[in-house]
Amino acid sequence: MVTDAIIFDFDDTLVATNVIFEQVRQEFFSRMAELGFEDQPAVAAYLNQADIKNVLALGYMGKDCFPRAMGQTYRHFSALAGREPDCRVARGLEDIGWQVYDLPAEYLPGAEELLEFLQGRARLFLLTQGDQEIQQRRLQRRGVLRYFDDYRIVAVKNSAAYRAFLAELRISASNSWMVGNSLRSDINPALSVGLRAMHYQLPAWEFEHEEAIGAHYSITNLLDLKELLTDEDQNCHHSV
Repeated sequence: MVTDAIIFDFDDTLVATNVIFEQVRQEFFSRMAELGFEDQPAVAAYLNQADIKNVLALGYMGKDCFPRAMGQTYRHFSALAGREPDCRVARGLEDIGWQVYDLPAEYLPGAEELLEFLQGRARLFLLTQGDQEIQQRRLQRRGVLRYFDDYRIVAVKNSAAYRAFLAELRISASNSWMVGNSLRSDINPALSVGLRAMHYQLPAWEFEHEEAIGAHYSITNLLDLKELLTDEDQNCHHSV
């Protein structure tokens, strides 16, 4: 089967984003410990719950979801300890959270080699979700857009977003791939609109975990996709 297009996710598919969040979380935990809140597992659990609630309320376009969760976590544990939260401290903790949008994300192993290999072999697209301004800045800073025919930044990657993406860019779903690390945002909505899907098994945020709704490929190395597509091309040529 000839491949028409390959659609890539950005965060934790082409670049390492989760490690940035973890680095910032560790800084937050250290600061909380300095403030006397030393039960890191409890702090981490509440921070994650607050972050998920914020995303559910505001969506991925709510760029302050993660920073706000840090202030909320501080206020929660202050109340548990019978202490009046300090607004300046809360703002300082939220400032720690904003760093995730400023720290540069490095390419994941094999990402550049794979994209260079694929150029000219299929149409390449990028579909990412989040705040328009922040994601645009991150994409340009990394220089990844030079590899792609086109790209979109959407509020949420669901079936409707994929369907609109395919229609606008005239992509043949049955002859195309979605590559991403999230079952919730990459694999399942892609399968629901008829795309073939490649799950890159990198650790994902708990909110992105779901059961897969259909058959798909799984890889632990991006360059496995290069091998798979090479095998497909050879099989197509042999069948002609």
